[in-house]
Parts: sequence; structure tokens; C-alpha cells
Amino acid sequence: MKRCRALLILLMLSTILAPAGTMAADFASVWVTFAFSDDNLYAGAEDQSPIAGFGPPVNTFYDDYDPNRRNAATMAHITLIKDFNSYFKGIGLKAGFMLELRNVMDQVTWESQTRIYDDGSFLKITGYFDRAASSGDGISTTFYPINSRRLRLGFSDYLFWGGASTWPGNVNPVPGLSVRGDFGTGKDINGYAFIGAKATRMLNEKINEVDTFYGFLGGAGIGVEGIGVEANGGYFEKGVFPPQGYQDTTIGGKPVQQLGGSAQVSYRTGLPIGKPVDFNLFRRDMDEVRLAAQPEQYDNGISAFAASEFNYLMQTMISFDKPNSTVIQPAMAGDLELRLKVEKFRVFGAGVYKDLAYILRDVPGLTPYYDFPKKSAITPELLGMAGLDYFFEMPHLTLGFTFGYKHPSTYKGKSNLPVSGVSQSIIVVRGPDDLEILPEGKSAFDIVSFKPNLKWQLADGFVSMAEVNYTIDKNQVKYKDDENGIAKRVFKNSNVTNELGFSLLVQASF
Repeated sequence: MKRCRALLILLMLSTILAPAGTMAADFASVWVTFAFSDDNLYAGAEDQSPIAGFGPPVNTFYDDYDPNRRNAATMAHITLIKDFNSYFKGIGLKAGFMLELRNVMDQVTWESQTRIYDDGSFLKITGYFDRAASSGDGISTTFYPINSRRLRLGFSDYLFWGGASTWPGNVNPVPGLSVRGDFGTGKDINGYAFIGAKATRMLNEKINEVDTFYGFLGGAGIGVEGIGVEANGGYFEKGVFPPQGYQDTTIGGKPVQQLGGSAQVSYRTGLPIGKPVDFNLFRRDMDEVRLAAQPEQYDNGISAFAASEFNYLMQTMISFDKPNSTVIQPAMAGDLELRLKVEKFRVFGAGVYKDLAYILRDVPGLTPYYDFPKKSAITPELLGMAGLDYFFEMPHLTLGFTFGYKHPSTYKGKSNLPVSGVSQSIIVVRGPDDLEILPEGKSAFDIVSFKPNLKWQLADGFVSMAEVNYTIDKNQVKYKDDENGIAKRVFKNSNVTNELGFSLLVQASF
């Protein structure tokens, strides 16, 4: 904490003493959040559900995009950005120091910790085609010395890939760089193209030494009168397969590689349409937080947005049926997103498809590094969300309602997971680190959720929100001793699987 305070004071002094006209943005963008919530009023501590308290807001399955931030209630984003006066005509120079202080609650010990993360600090050099104006179309090179998470692939919040988690178990910095060209800036026809690279260092288990592994990215897009067509793709060296046993001489040390692409078609007309009132927006990266806290723009017209994305990835895996060989595992995902705004009324809808390989692409696999057995039974994840809200202008109040449906991805077949009876049971896969092994002979249930919510914009940068969430998720299991004293998996009681929760939040930015 002393280091955090010293850093904040140093940044404040550096801004106060900086020469006039050198800053392109305020030195600090600090977002402070107060949260009071309960994930399930029906359940208590014995059901691993603490009673209402000052903690992170409740998340539903359709707004939990970033598991790394799901327990962060209060965050501060410190941003220092400067435009430099170049010695050369037509050259733009910019640098940004972007830091995040995140207050994280440990879900096991319930201890609160303040952690510091780089939030995408960068150096940017732009060469403008119009050298006299030094603006508009040009080619820029952006360097990310620590965290290149803004350099990633895909387009939808649900389907992003190519981030730091691409490297299994990676906790090290992922620096990178990109070269991007923009044309038609401010015109009816515009477009862009980019190439990029990023890398991290991990243990190479073949030689038992730290090694560097790279990722290469590229993409392009064009927009014509509101219609956009975009595509990007990448290739990643994800490390090497760890040794598969004492006698292993064939698989351990072979490279793990991933190759894939994403494409999106979109259409927009009228004013920009923000995303639904959603607590999760207030715990993402700085750009999302800033957009979520800004007042929505309304007029007397009709605005619309539609986008559809498809992703296809390929990854080398160890064959489950032939452990001394590797196979190429395909992974697919796609979505359709719709938004409509009529005067003060907004309607939202989204549908998402993800197969099991796509959900587990960063582990990778259900049994790490292994492909699925040929005779296994697998179902994909199908997710749907629909919502609406209305803005009352005088009180600056937005009232909304959201409905979510999820058919979870499931797996049944052979497995190396260290749990007895797994081969006879269905495994529900909610996410790469969230598995539920159902009781033997039982099938998975679909999940539904209802959520009324409100957003009260008290001032620019000062927001209050409230939600009530009701979710029915019967795929929750506990262990219970039978008459012989043998622990067996059984479904949890209805007071746990029928979740009624709420969240209250007050957030200010300055």
C-alpha cells in the first residue's frame, strides 16, 4: 500500500509540474466503486454462499466475460498520456503510461488485496500521408512494453482470443507491437489493415530452460455506408507438451501450436448504441469502464446495430486414443448481436455458439493437452440473451430487464481427471476453469436467468446501479455419504440451485 500511495503522489506531482499544453489527457482516470451484494438470498454459509455483505456484485453466466476480474469491485485506472512535438514533419508521437490498481477479494479466505497491473502502456509513432496537416490517414506503429492485451483477435466480448491466456498457465508479461494503416478517415468509405506480434517467456520442458514463444497476428477491415466487413487471424507458439511419463520420449517437448481466424460482418445506422445496463461493464478494461459510465446519447430517430462473427481455430493436441501421436483439434464459435434504439427505448439481443474445444482452447483440453476420445459424447454451448430498457430524461434514470438462457456444453466419455466414476458421468463445462461432474446417470439441465436492473446517472462520472437476479441452475453438485458411508455426488438442494441475488453499486470517476 505504501508503494501504491507513493506512486499516486508521484503521478500527481508530475502532472502539476508538467509544462502547459504537453498533456493530451488527464493524468489520472480513477474509478472507485462501492458494492453491496448477495449471490443467493436462499442459501447460507453452509451452502458456500455468504450472507449479504460489502463485496463484488453478482455475475450471471451471460455477463461474466473476464474471469480474471470477476472478484474486483473497486479499481483505479491511472493514465498518463503525452503527445510529443516531433522534429519531423508529418510524424505524430504519443506515449501512454496506463496502470490499474485492482482491489481483489479472495473467494476462499475473503481477504482483500490491492494489486498493481500494467493496463496497456504504449509508445506510438504515426506517419501521416498529409504531412502538412499531420492528421487523418496514415501508418502507425504501436509498441506495448509490458501488456499487449489490446492486441488480440476476434470481435465480440464473448469470443475474443489471442490474449495472454493463450499461453497455458502464463503469468509473465506479454509485450508486443503492431503496425496499422488507416485510410478514408472521416469518409463514407474507410478501412484499416494491421500486422502484429507478441511474445512471452515460459519454461521449455524439453530442455528445462526458460524459452521465448511468439504469436503473430494480422487483420483488415473495410466500412462502406454503415456496412463493415472485417477479418483477422493469428498463429501462436504455445510452448511444448510436458513429459507424459517417465518413459516418454516421443511427445514431451513437441511444440504446441495454434492457428485460426475470425471474420465479422456488421451494420450500423444512426447514433451509437451502448451496451445493456450490466455490472460487469464496470469491471472490465479502462475503455469499457469509460464507455459504460458515459451518458447514452438519445434523439427522436431510430438507430440500429447488427453484427455476426465466426471463429475457426486449429490446435495441436495429444491423441487420447493414440497417446504417442498428435492430432489437429478444430474449435469453432460464432455469435449474432442485435441492438435497436427508438427515441429513449433500447432493445438488445445476442446468440452465441461455442463448441467444447473453443471453450477449453487455452487450457488446452478437458484433460490438459489431450484431444477428446473418438467415442466421447460432446454437446456445444448455446447461449442467448435478450433485454430492453427505457431512459427517463428528467431523473436521468434507465430502467431495464434482461433474460438469459444457456444450454451448457457437456462431455461424457473417457477422462484422465482424478475423480472416480467420471467416465460414466456427464461433465458440465461452464468455462475453462469451471467444471461440474454430475451424479452418475443424470443429465444436464439448461440454465435460465432473469434480471431487472436500473442505472441512475447522478452526474457525468457518478453512477448508481441496482440489480435483482434470479437464476435457475440445477447443475450444481455436492458430496453426500450414502447408507454405507461412501461419499457420492448428488445435486444440491433447491435453495442453492434456485438463486435469488441482488447487487447495489455506486461508482465515481475523477
